[in-house]
Amino acid sequence: LGGGHDIAWASWQGLHHADTDKRIGIINLDAHLDLRCCAEVTSSGTPFRQIAEYSNARNIPFHYCCLGVSEASNTQALFSYAEQSGTTVLPDYAFTDTAAIASIAPMLGNIDSLYVTICMDAFPASSAPGVSAPAAIGVEPAAVIRFLRKLSEVVREHNITWEISDIAELNPTYDNSGKTARLAARMAFELTLAMQRSQQHT
Repeated sequence: LGGGHDIAWASWQGLHHADTDKRIGIINLDAHLDLRCCAEVTSSGTPFRQIAEYSNARNIPFHYCCLGVSEASNTQALFSYAEQSGTTVLPDYAFTDTAAIASIAPMLGNIDSLYVTICMDAFPASSAPGVSAPAAIGVEPAAVIRFLRKLSEVVREHNITWEISDIAELNPTYDNSGKTARLAARMAFELTLAMQRSQQHT
């Protein structure tokens, strides 16, 4: 449970360095691609670009799916880099649990380990006001819960190890009602439940 989404760079590094032979897949539920150029300074907007550039320099496959993306909140340069790096992008207006599972399906056959990260600004401002950039549309929490529950099934079917999850960008300063914190807690519950179910064998 972290602050800005720059925690993703740390989470991924921990997973990678634990076993450098593992092929890691990243699923990010986020209004933003977080693929900004990181040549001069790193931030909450750069972690997945950092991972991509680190991977490219070492001939490591980069598997990244960003779900719930706001087309209005990302530049054309970011979308161009997403295409160049092979990033899978699912817009916020198209997000359903079925569409999300279909979007990540091509990645699942090429990874051994899964990292799922949720940015709280992926949700509508009415559900998550306590973020630095509240979403005008966002992705409905119930749809994300349905996706996570289905994800646990497909991860198990593909014999993938879901090893780490995190939640980013909850800002208590703007969360006067505690609404965002309660939603983050529910997402933590759902992530934990899904990770547990993904490793159960029938």
